[in-house]
Amino acid sequence: MIMWRGCAIVLLCLVGLWQRAGGTVEAVSSAEDPVGCGPALQYLLKHNIATQEHLAQLPSKGSEVCGGGACCVPAVTEALREAGLFSLSEVVRSTADSLHAALTSHRDTFYGVVESALANSEHRALKVFQATYPRLAPAARQVLHDLYASLRIALTDPDDRALEHALGNFWDDLFPPVYHSVLHSRLPPFSRRYTECLRDAQRVVQPWGIIPTLVGEPLLRGLHSARLLLHSLDVGAQVVEAARNIPVPAECGDAAARLQFCGACHGALTPPCSGMCLNVARGCLAPLAEVDGAWADLVGAVGRIQESLQTVRLAHLLHDLPDKLSEAVMVALERGPQLQKKVRRDCSTPTHEETTQSTHHLPAAPVDPVQNGEERPSGRVLESSGAAIQAVEAAREWWAGLPERHCKNLASRDTRCWNGARIATYTKTTAGVGVSAQKYNPEVRIDRPDTTVYTLADKLRSVRRLVLTELTWLPKADARRRHNYAHSEGSGSGVSVESRSRSNSPTDDDEYYNDYYEDYSTEQGSGDGSGDGDRSPPTTVSHAPPTRADKPDSSSQIGSSMLLLLFTVAVALYPLQG
Repeated sequence: MIMWRGCAIVLLCLVGLWQRAGGTVEAVSSAEDPVGCGPALQYLLKHNIATQEHLAQLPSKGSEVCGGGACCVPAVTEALREAGLFSLSEVVRSTADSLHAALTSHRDTFYGVVESALANSEHRALKVFQATYPRLAPAARQVLHDLYASLRIALTDPDDRALEHALGNFWDDLFPPVYHSVLHSRLPPFSRRYTECLRDAQRVVQPWGIIPTLVGEPLLRGLHSARLLLHSLDVGAQVVEAARNIPVPAECGDAAARLQFCGACHGALTPPCSGMCLNVARGCLAPLAEVDGAWADLVGAVGRIQESLQTVRLAHLLHDLPDKLSEAVMVALERGPQLQKKVRRDCSTPTHEETTQSTHHLPAAPVDPVQNGEERPSGRVLESSGAAIQAVEAAREWWAGLPERHCKNLASRDTRCWNGARIATYTKTTAGVGVSAQKYNPEVRIDRPDTTVYTLADKLRSVRRLVLTELTWLPKADARRRHNYAHSEGSGSGVSVESRSRSNSPTDDDEYYNDYYEDYSTEQGSGDGSGDGDRSPPTTVSHAPPTRADKPDSSSQIGSSMLLLLFTVAVALYPLQG
């Protein structure tokens, strides 16, 4: 027995020596820690509030922030406030960073998909021109390249009319080489002065007929919609980044310290009460909730943009653009003699370069980057835009719901928890959401709430105003949102006649939409599949009450009643006769 006791003593001594030599967090013995603050002090050490030297000063009268507390010395008061502010700031920063990363990632993905669709369209345009107009192709190659390069730049250009300028410049630049290939293909290139005259005369001569309008209107609508979505995502990411850097009010230092660290000062490591956590978070983060309504406006704006993208089908427009450009050149070729008369009236006799310049060699047909599936970007455009819009919708919960997110891991029943003074039930009223609701917050009182959030809200609302201004051609939002685009894409129904007829007074934009987008609604399906373009209104079933002529004849009703009466009398008399 004595031998076993000796072994146990030796083992305990070795364990003690190992703990002191290991360099890990030291376990505080009862002799060194007579008030039992060891675990609480380790918690404060972890958050850089206390130091190991404070243990020798315990028990203490505590910190004024915590209303005493034997495990905290008065010197840690400011450290408690700073740690409290840092804990709330870290909640905002960490969650805002994830939101910002999601928005920018979806924005870059969408831009990449649209840029890919433009690249495929440019590649296809070069192939079409090389196959259809071999003599024109070398000169048109640079013009086509400039067009698509300008469209890419215009997607992010702050100038609202950059897209219109890109298309207008393209038609101006294309006319001189087309006119040269029609009537002067065997002569040297036109002089620079005569080329400029042709560019100016193009808008008067109108060599392409109505094709620039037929091509330009839907294409500009599609590209404008893509540009609006990129702009909306950029503004959303900027607002989140600005909100991330809004400082937590200094008055929140005491409340946050009572919530998270004062329990340790009193020797308790019990989690705080959920109600107290909500009061502190809602009071200190109240300005963020003021952006919630404006972010809802952003959600509505990007939803409207998605409707426009689903309507115009941008990827299909870009895929068909090379064929439309080829048709425009064909129109100019067919009208060659007429063009010559008009051009000579405005630009006189053609002048050519004095020395023949080296002609461009016809490039070899490039390899198609998208084998057997150039229309694949169509689904990708809508898919990427839909994912971006879902990210915007998900971000709305952050502004007003951040306090709930911060406190979600705490027990919902405030019975045995840290209530700011002791481990007991939390009985104080829980404040509402927003700055005005903090008037009755029992934990936090902010004298001057941060007002920069209202600037952020105005920035978001400006996106909504811009979208409403740019998308006036789109049918009314209420009618469109009742229609399930995800199912109509392949259902053959297109845009229902019912949704078009809900407005008794269609605007000029709606009539223009119906005229120029007839081919797109036909592709989606007109319902009967005839494709004859018949726009006669469908027959409707009348629900008006029947007229006198529709009612059954009164004499027949009387006859039926008499027969029923006679039958009843006969049945009654039959037993008497028996």
